[in-house]
Amino acid sequence: MRKDLQKLYAYVDESGQDTKGEIFLVSVVIVGKEREKLRSFLHKIEHLSRKNKKWSKERRIRREEYIRQVIESKKFAGLIYLSHYKKAEIYIDLTILATAKAVLDHVRAALPSSGVC
Repeated sequence: MRKDLQKLYAYVDESGQDTKGEIFLVSVVIVGKEREKLRSFLHKIEHLSRKNKKWSKERRIRREEYIRQVIESKKFAGLIYLSHYKKAEIYIDLTILATAKAVLDHVRAALPSSGVC
């Protein structure tokens, strides 16, 4: 029986291919019903931090201010997942794996505790 299904959105970004896999990071943000509220909040933070360019072209101080405000807000607590790999060569596979792990962790955290796993 399908009960209380909720649509989830996973936003995935990776970094580290330019290090030839020495350090490869995958970040995943998973949101559901709160998606539009969080989008509005992020736009507000962009304005407050004066981040108005594409991420890679923005000044470091503005990127750091943007990230600081996101973290300090606590609105993203339990929604951000990070995976870190060393000596990575299979970037797409690791990105898929990190995304799958994040979704599973997110769903498990949302399930009522029944003591059965």
